[in-house]
Amino acid sequence: MARGRAEGDHPKGSVKYQQLPSASSLSVEAPEEVGATAGSADAKKGTLQLMLSFATQVYLPSILVFGCSGMVLPVLPDYAREVFFANDAYSGAVMSCLSLAGVLLDIPMASFLSSYGADLTGIFSGAMLVLSGIAAALAPTIWVLGVSRFLHGCAHTSWLTSRTFIFSSKLYESNRGRLISLLGGIQRVSNFFMPLLGSFVSLRAGYTSAFVLVSVFGALVVPFQLAHYLRRKHGAKGEEKGSQGGEEEEVEVVGQGTLLLEIIKDNWPELMLTGGPCLVLNMLRQARDFLFALAGLDAGFDQLHVGQIIATMYLSDFICFPVSGIMIDRLGRKYSLVSSLSLISLGCLLLAFTSGSKVLIFLFASMAGAGSGVGAGIAMCYAGDLANLAVKRCNRTRHADESKGEKRVKALYLGLFRCGQDFGQMVGPLFVGILAKTESLKLSALGIGLIGLSAAFFAAAYAKETRAKG
Repeated sequence: MARGRAEGDHPKGSVKYQQLPSASSLSVEAPEEVGATAGSADAKKGTLQLMLSFATQVYLPSILVFGCSGMVLPVLPDYAREVFFANDAYSGAVMSCLSLAGVLLDIPMASFLSSYGADLTGIFSGAMLVLSGIAAALAPTIWVLGVSRFLHGCAHTSWLTSRTFIFSSKLYESNRGRLISLLGGIQRVSNFFMPLLGSFVSLRAGYTSAFVLVSVFGALVVPFQLAHYLRRKHGAKGEEKGSQGGEEEEVEVVGQGTLLLEIIKDNWPELMLTGGPCLVLNMLRQARDFLFALAGLDAGFDQLHVGQIIATMYLSDFICFPVSGIMIDRLGRKYSLVSSLSLISLGCLLLAFTSGSKVLIFLFASMAGAGSGVGAGIAMCYAGDLANLAVKRCNRTRHADESKGEKRVKALYLGLFRCGQDFGQMVGPLFVGILAKTESLKLSALGIGLIGLSAAFFAAAYAKETRAKG
């Protein structure tokens, strides 16, 4: 695949991209010499330093953001059934509202991200979580509950897009997989403990108490992001003072729509052949959560036991996530993607043959969880790799400031890639809910499992391997 146009091919009045952004254009202070060979002492030291530098901007607040999602997973289906008398199709539609927000807002959020940075985007995420919890707690109808999920989706997609942007800007290929898989591991810790917390709180204090906690957690995200934003703003003022008096070269700045279309034109093979299986993986993950919750309810589980199914699934997920980082960086991105698709699909497929057995439901939930664990962070890692490839292919910076031009292309590509992933997440619960209502839950499990296995074979044959050689 072409690495980009030659130096002489850039049009007049343009500025070439740098391969990596300068340290001053990034909002996290981290060592630049982290690109040592994977497996060496320097690489391990660099990875640890980056983990520490990301602690307050990415990892700690991610516990809160992901915790909000995990907390309501076992509560929402029963809440919709008992309070609003919703059938499985309506419940699936409500669950899908989270990802609908991503489909509609991923690209606009990418524009916001490229203009205002990851920290302000993180503040927006926290504010949306607060509003989501309030709307769900006070919802008078099933439609308002859907609006609350849409607001939660705004928070979720803005958070993931902005964190992926940070990782793609800061990290080299040799350790990106392990650092992103750590974020996936944090998500899995939250998703293990928070369903239990959500179930326990809702049993003791009512359904609305879980949504009140979502608002509290969302409010706690804001101070982390505000502190980084103020620190970055203070540093930017110092740089402006030091660079006054210089002349900027005028270059062509095209509109967001024109730039987006060119990104699609230049990168559609990767978006289809690699982004497609990643889309199905996200579809499987979202469908899996809803599918096993419904299976537990149909088997006669109470609210606490449904929470235990979800927690068991995410415990297995968490146990396997370290494998993902090693597999992504050492064996390749494709190995992780195909393994994840295969295991989740088998777990869902075999659920169709449990005949209501509680032991088998827990067993196959563990299998589906393990599949998600071995693919922890794979979509984010692919997004970061392919966004950097999109930057190299683009022949103009589209901005007088070279680093801002790179940010525009990278942010738009990430928004485009993320839009596909959110579409998969939106379709997953809808597919399960509609089939469960019109046909049977067994047919839902069979259908989603077969789709996933087909995607695994497709990825093995056609997905791009982006792991750096050596």
